[in-house]
Amino acid sequence: MTEQFEKYRKENRIFTHKNSILVAVSGGIDSIVMLDLFKRGEYNIAVAHCNFQLRGDESDGDEKFVENICKREDIKLFKTKFKTAEYASKKGISIQMAARDLRFGWLAEIRKSENHDLVAIGHNLNDSVETMLINLTRGTGINGLTGMSPRSGYIIRPILFATRLMIQDYAADNNLQYREDSSNIQTKYTRNKIRHSVIPVLEQINPSVIYSIDETSDFLKSAYIIYKQSIETKIKEIIEYRGDIASVEISELKKLEPVETWIFEIFKHWNFGRQQIGDIIQLIGASTGKQLFSNSHIVTKDRSKMIISPLADNDNIVFTFESADELRQYRLIKQCEIIKADQLVIKNDPDFAYLDADRINYPLIIRKWQEGDYFHPLGMMGKKKVSDLLIDMKIPLPEKENIYILEIEGKIAWVIGLRIDDRFKVTKSTSKVILLQKR
Repeated sequence: MTEQFEKYRKENRIFTHKNSILVAVSGGIDSIVMLDLFKRGEYNIAVAHCNFQLRGDESDGDEKFVENICKREDIKLFKTKFKTAEYASKKGISIQMAARDLRFGWLAEIRKSENHDLVAIGHNLNDSVETMLINLTRGTGINGLTGMSPRSGYIIRPILFATRLMIQDYAADNNLQYREDSSNIQTKYTRNKIRHSVIPVLEQINPSVIYSIDETSDFLKSAYIIYKQSIETKIKEIIEYRGDIASVEISELKKLEPVETWIFEIFKHWNFGRQQIGDIIQLIGASTGKQLFSNSHIVTKDRSKMIISPLADNDNIVFTFESADELRQYRLIKQCEIIKADQLVIKNDPDFAYLDADRINYPLIIRKWQEGDYFHPLGMMGKKKVSDLLIDMKIPLPEKENIYILEIEGKIAWVIGLRIDDRFKVTKSTSKVILLQKR
């Protein structure tokens, strides 16, 4: 496996002996084997370890284990602890996603501050195949089926050639000690379901299924390169730029087939998501002046063109909406639904607003808050200045400058992402509710 390690890094030009490499070591078998291969190759390395504090004494034991290895081998160690569960709850994301964000954010900081060239991650071939199957299950494009890359920027995966069985054999042959993560056997996690329940069934059909799927991944990588080149060539042909403003002739868009795929590939450059493809197609046939928003740009239907321009950073700009459908397309609004009151499930999350639909009259207005704005905060009898609310909630100054309000008939119905107005709240007599979610 030592020879394969050297061959893989040379063939894929992942790293050389000139590089300073930060090796992410959890204490598990993959990272311990990777660390041993780096040591045997006499590379310039340091170790980074994250304690996510998710498994109590077990997590602390992992940290101590890695610490002892680094002392014994005289390897410089960087370590940190994260309040992962608290971070996940605050951000409204899964534990796995929180751990990933925290880990890669910290590794990036250490790499930069300590002047390391690369960060090595212990992903193996099975991990890459599992990722492909997870993406396939959830729904993905070609790129999602190309597996992991041996190098992505400064992130390298030097044991991506090795199967889990190869790694286990190497650890046994070299008498390497490592830590078992008890969460790896819990099938409540998607990856573990794939690992323990799906792949064993596929291996009954084809014992070499890991290699077969990896080979398919290589074919798809080649296909994706050709696909991407074709897309980029067409975009250069049909998109015109004048400074920050881009435009495309509607007649050119109508020639493209399949239209949904082309629309996504063209407009994703301005942060329009897959869920907005249908809206953009409708905009092509809409009347002149109609607009659609991403979080960074506006696409406007002109007579014969679609014009894409950056959002203006203008405190006085006012957005007017004549329907819930129009509001749903606005860059700050992720969700806008009208539901029956008896179907309502209220989340204790300020990013959500629940308004009595019978009290809503169009047009709706979204604008930045201004000095002198006031509303009646939910649960309060009197009125309160928006500026006082921001002070009470200790909103930092940079964030204050990006607070927007939803206004209905001159009344503030929602300080977006913070508090609704008591006058628009859902009551026992409410029959329909407008559910809004801040993007």
